[in-house]
Amino acid sequence: METKQGMEIVKDIVFNALAILFFGAVLYSVWAQSPGSGTVAVFAAVFCTLMGNADRFETVKFSLTGVETKAREVLRQAEVTQKAFQKLAAMTGELLIDLNAAQGRFAGSGEGEARDARKSRLLESLGDIGLSKQDLAKVADSDKAWNIIDYANGILTSAGRKIPDDRRGQWQAALAPIMADGNFRSATPEKLRDLLAEFAALDTDQAELIDDYRHYLKTGEQRRPDIWMQRYKW
Repeated sequence: METKQGMEIVKDIVFNALAILFFGAVLYSVWAQSPGSGTVAVFAAVFCTLMGNADRFETVKFSLTGVETKAREVLRQAEVTQKAFQKLAAMTGELLIDLNAAQGRFAGSGEGEARDARKSRLLESLGDIGLSKQDLAKVADSDKAWNIIDYANGILTSAGRKIPDDRRGQWQAALAPIMADGNFRSATPEKLRDLLAEFAALDTDQAELIDDYRHYLKTGEQRRPDIWMQRYKW
């Protein structure tokens, strides 16, 4: 009896783990724009969820037209399942958005527009699942560290082209402490403005980019999305 119960527990764990993996594949297919593989993953995730939670259902019937279930304590179990599903979706979304922002850092950063489009598709899909605005905002903010790097690096790179040859040594020395940790944590909009002003590199374009950066840190949103999409060409 105990052996049978133990095998049931193992079976449930295995199928639930597979359901999580297939759900991750669903979100990845949205990210990669591969609807065919996403459809297969949806059915696989549903099947594994049912098999891994068979004790919650009185009947499970499979047919060519779909899957029929009669659940015990339907309302309570549905609420628990939905919350767990949304939590998993949020965690998976955070990971994919972080990976979306991080990819290609050592082989060219690619197109900002493509990254932003993938992020928008992921957030739209998570919204369709039923994530709250608060949870969606948290997921959307998961690439903040990378966005800070893109802002600071983009502003400094474009400003560097305006530095005269006889001051390049001083410019590099001024950049050293800012770039020391690799994450630009000390590169606040105010510090960037002062630095560029010191080297006479604070023109209208640079001032606008710094204002964009300040707005993003304050609101989490892009002040000029069209300019942000071009960040790897600043």
